[in-house]
Amino acid sequence: VGSGRCATRTFSLGQDIYTATLAPADASYVSGGRPEAGWLYVQESSRIASDSHLDETSVTIGVTGPLSLAQATQLFFHNLAPAFNHTFDWSHQLPFEPGFMLMYERTQRMLAFGEGGPFGGDIEPHVGASFGNILTGGMAGVRARTGFRLHHPWLLAAQSATPEIAFFIDATMHGVVRNEFLAGTMFRPSDHVQERPFVPEYQGGVSVRWHKLIAMYSVDRTGSEYTTRATGHSWSRLALEWRFVP
Repeated sequence: VGSGRCATRTFSLGQDIYTATLAPADASYVSGGRPEAGWLYVQESSRIASDSHLDETSVTIGVTGPLSLAQATQLFFHNLAPAFNHTFDWSHQLPFEPGFMLMYERTQRMLAFGEGGPFGGDIEPHVGASFGNILTGGMAGVRARTGFRLHHPWLLAAQSATPEIAFFIDATMHGVVRNEFLAGTMFRPSDHVQERPFVPEYQGGVSVRWHKLIAMYSVDRTGSEYTTRATGHSWSRLALEWRFVP
């Protein structure tokens, strides 16, 4: 793409599952809660990276409703450990609708110090926007990293026998114009809730990079996404990544 810049493209297949609030001690739907929903999609993503910033664009198409296979996927995994799970009421699932989404995000790297040394860090402001019947809105936030043998966050670094250990925090504000999984399907009636126009999201975690292996654990929390839910939502994630690079 030019001196000091790197362009990559990826293709992915994904599935998102959204479950409603349940009545205590049973699996019946609670009025005022978000509807059950599934989203089965394919995505093409392009990245143009330089030392100072990263531009990411993506095009996503998929389907909601029974063809998303969300109910079948949930049932399959819950049946693997029935003693620890219970069934969900999918009678209020969003109906079938084709969906698309265009997304763009820019991340800037600032105030970097100590790269590859015993102690380093950086600040990464980021802004983005999305358009489509699945999600239309914008976001802006900032991410901070610090750690041991810290490398560049998106450019490949030379392999080292010494692992990189990074601690990170992120605060992002989302401005929501439309979220299909809350507002309901666009082209037919469906269950829905009233979205909040602004939703904060916070994340903190740690990652370890050794040779081509990256392990990451994070804790996430969003504010309330719709008016009939008074509290936010918290979850954690564990990810393992193996990079197939020369």
